[in-house]
Amino acid sequence: FGPSLQRRSHRSRRRSTSAATMTEWWVSQKKHFCEICKVWHGGHIQQIMKHRSGRMHQDREEAMLKSSREREAERKKEEQ
Repeated sequence: FGPSLQRRSHRSRRRSTSAATMTEWWVSQKKHFCEICKVWHGGHIQQIMKHRSGRMHQDREEAMLKSSREREAERKKEEQ
């Protein structure tokens, strides 16, 4: 084997040009907190919509609304 076919160590490899264009700073991703489910998830609109269309969220939202309607009915009943 000639010198051009010898294996190079991992330390002698040159960095690609794409690595030079990447940021060297860590950037935090935005998070979204669901007040209904009391959970954090990704802040991208697609992730929010996926969460809101999920069964857990819809069940908890329905339970919250039902509870709210019951409390409102009790409050009106006490006023009379």
